Amino acid sequence: MAFGGRTLAVVMATVLLAVIIQDFGRLMVRLGVFSHFYQHHPGSCKPVPGMPLASEDFHTLSDGLTFISSGAMPPVVSDNFRLYFRQHNIRGRIFLYDLKLPDKEVKELKVVTSDTFDESTFSPHGISVWEDNTSGRHTIFVVNHPLRELAPDTVEKFVFLPATQELKHLATFSAPEMRLVNDVQATGDNSFYFTNCHYYATSAGMMAEVLLDLPWSTVVHYDGTSYTVVAEGIKSANGIAMSTDHKYVYVAVSVGQELRVFHRKTDNSLTLQQAIPLHTLPDNIMVDPKTEDLYIGCHPIPLKILSYLEAPIDKIAPSQVLHLRMSKGNMTSSQELLYDDGHMISASSSAIVFGGKLLVSSIIHTTIICDVNVPV
Repeated sequence: MAFGGRTLAVVMATVLLAVIIQDFGRLMVRLGVFSHFYQHHPGSCKPVPGMPLASEDFHTLSDGLTFISSGAMPPVVSDNFRLYFRQHNIRGRIFLYDLKLPDKEVKELKVVTSDTFDESTFSPHGISVWEDNTSGRHTIFVVNHPLRELAPDTVEKFVFLPATQELKHLATFSAPEMRLVNDVQATGDNSFYFTNCHYYATSAGMMAEVLLDLPWSTVVHYDGTSYTVVAEGIKSANGIAMSTDHKYVYVAVSVGQELRVFHRKTDNSLTLQQAIPLHTLPDNIMVDPKTEDLYIGCHPIPLKILSYLEAPIDKIAPSQVLHLRMSKGNMTSSQELLYDDGHMISASSSAIVFGGKLLVSSIIHTTIICDVNVPV
């Protein structure tokens, strides 16, 4: 049957409209517009004593000592985000918290600077500690978004001096492979993985990647000499972590709303083992040093976290903690350990359970410590 010009135009317009409606519907689902959750906590919760706002990431050692990065301000944030930082006097710092003594205040670690590091421009994001079990030395790698115009992201290397409670700066790493860096995972005293959560370090570029669902994010490894892309084709690689036996690397895929599990080879290359759908926007991943379980701070309603980061003075965003049990890189079970509507803690970013306590940090809100009165 032949179509006339007008009939064909109507058919084409109808098809185009259907495609637009379908894509718009998918976008609404991805943004969590129709999502609903029920609030619950594993026990009573309170703010961590002495902890300022905006403590985005941390690394917990097997003895409960936890290094917390605070004051991350990536170059893509809004003017309202910057105003929020000024109003609350938020600045770049590293804190030490002992989960064995959860009622004791955190300790701000003094930074011993070097010729390559300016503490006044420090904006720490992801953090990872390499623990030398023989010498007891703790080498700390921190993602930095230097607070200077057009300054590229870097990874800063420190050594912890326990006698004086100081961080001594040792080196600054910078390379073209560092785009918009989010998190870092140490693999040695002078080597690490890092995630590029977006290709473009601009607000417009980042939003284009998110809205167009572009898989332009990468994972890169630095071996002490050179940088190698070891995973790509990812929709916003966020947090990264490694199993204690160093055989598996976990990457939180934020826009893709999944956890990618990679098998790590001896040359530090990664082979994808599985992608686990999470149906939430995962942020940072913590590995339980004793059980190998994973704890992930999440943003369950993406639209609300986007709105919150645009206007943190006026809005809130829900927080969520997932607990995944793992065996040889495979998830055996999962549970939602915490969901808060955003009044107690907005925009949860990292979480860990230690000694019957749950520690949860936030991108720019309160860090909390909770009793765990439920099975984990």
